[in-house]
Amino acid sequence: MPKSKTRGGATAHRKRVQARNTKIEGMKKKMQEQYMEEMTKRMEEYKKSLSAETENNEVVSSEQPLNIKL
Repeated sequence: MPKSKTRGGATAHRKRVQARNTKIEGMKKKMQEQYMEEMTKRMEEYKKSLSAETENNEVVSSEQPLNIKL
């Protein structure tokens, strides 16, 4: 008797395929959520770094502009 006959036939096959597809969908959803969480975290860090750069690049009023004559 072939091995496929001992595994339950078409009904069991559909059940296995459905379980496999459900598992794959769950894994995809989990990976997508992790990706979005990581991207959100990195975007917040990037925004903070941009904010910090603009605060550090302010011009002090006592500085004089360079006057170069050519």
